[in-house]
Amino acid sequence: MSETGVNVKIVLASSIDGKIADANGVWRPLCPHDEERFYQAMRWADAIIVGWRTLIHSGLDFSVKGKKITKALVDPRGEINTNHKFFDSNVNNIVVFGYSRLYPQGKMLELRKKNVNVIISDKYPIEPEFMLYVLANDYGSRNVLVAGGGTTAWYFLEKLTDVELQITVVPVVLGDSPYHNIRAPSLSHPGMRLKLTSVRLCECGQEIVCTYRKHL
Repeated sequence: MSETGVNVKIVLASSIDGKIADANGVWRPLCPHDEERFYQAMRWADAIIVGWRTLIHSGLDFSVKGKKITKALVDPRGEINTNHKFFDSNVNNIVVFGYSRLYPQGKMLELRKKNVNVIISDKYPIEPEFMLYVLANDYGSRNVLVAGGGTTAWYFLEKLTDVELQITVVPVVLGDSPYHNIRAPSLSHPGMRLKLTSVRLCECGQEIVCTYRKHL
């Protein structure tokens, strides 16, 4: 549980060379069990945080069928078009976290007309603690799924003292792609240490599901 009293889980699927998408940003589950694990994590959550690049490339709107959740988009510069299906919901709470010096005023006004809560931070990168505080205090969120991408995942791993990371390792190589599972700056050896809490073979017999925990 994080400092804000929120359970945070990062769930990713990755190639064996650590990429979550090819050079064009494309990734699709190769195994139905992998897809089901992700949807299971979504059903566990009462709030989902996703970065703007992942939203563009995933093709998902991150809604959960039959359940009201809070969907939070990390979009410091306002990259996502206001007509994106992520914002089309009469059921879910929708939040956008932007950066004060970069987020377009006009886009903020458009989204607020659609009942999207645009929250502007004066810090960049936008601090995970701030986002969790808003989700916990304004929306009552206690289980928060971080659904990518690699940069967003790194911010939460770096800043929080207690966070779970689940990575499904898929037996493919994607090579020279900029989309890393954890997009961290260069760290001196041994880097950030996590504790492996479980490892299991996927039902398909080809993928490995590893769960780690950072707990300080």
